[in-house]
Amino acid sequence: MLKQRLGDQVRNIIPPVANFTDGTVEGSDALSQEFIENPIIKQYVDNPKCTVIIYENPPFAETTSIEHQKRHSGKSSSKKWKYNFVTMQAKQELKGARSNDMSNVFIWSAFHYYLRQPTDSAVIFSPLKYWKLGDDWFQFKAAKAFAFNRKYFHAVRQMVNGCVLWFNELANSTDNGGDAFNLVAYDIVDAEAPNYDTGELNVIDKNVFAKRIHSNFSQSYYDETIEPNDVLQQKEKPYPLHPNAIWSAFNGLEGRDKNIRVAAKYNSDIIGYLTAQASTFENDSSMTHLVRNTLYNGNGFHLRSNNYLSKLPMFAAGWWKAYRPNWWEIGVYYRSGDGKVAFEKDVKAGKLDHWLNQVLFYTCLENYNKIRSLEGSDGRWYYNELSLDNNKGQVHDPLDKSQPETLASQQLSKFLDNLNDDEAKMYQLWQRILKEAKVTKNYDERLNYGIYQINDELNTSHKETNSRGKTTTVYDYPQLNGDLNTMRGLIKDYYHKYVMPNLFKYEFIK
Repeated sequence: MLKQRLGDQVRNIIPPVANFTDGTVEGSDALSQEFIENPIIKQYVDNPKCTVIIYENPPFAETTSIEHQKRHSGKSSSKKWKYNFVTMQAKQELKGARSNDMSNVFIWSAFHYYLRQPTDSAVIFSPLKYWKLGDDWFQFKAAKAFAFNRKYFHAVRQMVNGCVLWFNELANSTDNGGDAFNLVAYDIVDAEAPNYDTGELNVIDKNVFAKRIHSNFSQSYYDETIEPNDVLQQKEKPYPLHPNAIWSAFNGLEGRDKNIRVAAKYNSDIIGYLTAQASTFENDSSMTHLVRNTLYNGNGFHLRSNNYLSKLPMFAAGWWKAYRPNWWEIGVYYRSGDGKVAFEKDVKAGKLDHWLNQVLFYTCLENYNKIRSLEGSDGRWYYNELSLDNNKGQVHDPLDKSQPETLASQQLSKFLDNLNDDEAKMYQLWQRILKEAKVTKNYDERLNYGIYQINDELNTSHKETNSRGKTTTVYDYPQLNGDLNTMRGLIKDYYHKYVMPNLFKYEFIK
């Protein structure tokens, strides 16, 4: 294809034209030593009077990513390139997981083997991960930068694909491309990017501001403490019949059928388990989890009654993408722990007391909070302490009708007395949802409920087929279902208005 389109317009096609066979290219492994030392390439690279401009469009995904795994090609793809000449050379600079991303290796090779002097440059058409997370190896000055929708370039997800012109000059933190740079976002309308009537492109946003990430949540905020009275259950196969402590699955239920990777932990002060993985928002639904017990894969830490309040901003930040449909922000903003010093200073000074209560209020009413109230196979009853349903404690003593408050209700006692109009509307809706939940068929008076558990266990439905053969879903409790849907809309607005600003201020999202 390239031969047909460009063959008579360029000096040479690499590999040589003779290597084209039936539309395919032989000897074209750009990560091989043979390609790097190709004499046709080297005659230009070795010529100081020749200016080199690299156009790099590297592979988007890691070969161990979800996209590869869905094609059942993760391991086989890894074997084919991870031991190539260039990959092995790149590992000397690309530390840890950096070298597992094929795009990093390609971009590294462009600057390492082909760019030699300040007049050289590279145009990199790729998601921004190589720069956002590459401050240990990618430190060059940026000229112009554009953002395009990755959806239009053979990808499923809508997010930013950057097109950035980089100079072969090292940047300091204040240079464009050092710690930050600006992109102009363009869209494609009717399959055409340019507006030929005006001669201008379809500009969506001229101020998409990207900043580097220097640390992630696990480095800055994870806090897996060890207490002398912690009860541990070591992982076993099969799942232990009478464990000392239990594990949770992603859906908040006990993870009895899961491949357990870590020991489970119980303590009366443990109220949940938070996973806030990764920096990107590409797979947000598989990276942020809030459940009641030790998550079976162990990629998070336990929330305790004395630390949970300052940890919940990670949960809120993890679901930012769910409330932000603008593709020109996704792939530019990442989760980070870079604001830790300022955040913890202001928490200690009490400046964030009200906001942290707002984050807790949001968490209690958010469907992504998958903490459930349940009876564990370890013989314990677990309650949802991050819920505003205080129906807890009766199982331990049927004669005790005091119904002790959840931890969230205790923390928010004064907050609930001084709600603003938006919060009052949400709280009244919550009280109505809880009242409706208590008259459903599946309601268990031994449990206390959160929004997720109500929606999953009590908001039941069935299928009905009309005379024309069309099948529809009919909810058994339409008022409850409608109120749950209304709460989702209110939560989204509340997140934008009250929760999100400080997530950016303190660089939980950056």
